[in-house]
Amino acid sequence: MNQFSAAARSQQGFKPLSYSAIGRILIVTPMVVLLWLAIYWAVLLP
Repeated sequence: MNQFSAAARSQQGFKPLSYSAIGRILIVTPMVVLLWLAIYWAVLLP
């Protein structure tokens, strides 16, 4: 477990915070868009 956490910390250290933030946005945004499209289709199409 200690080696795994150390490897995770080293990987996080190499990646800048902005890169991880952009990655999270790129992952979350399509999911949110699909969720809103599903809601719109459910409301607009009876």
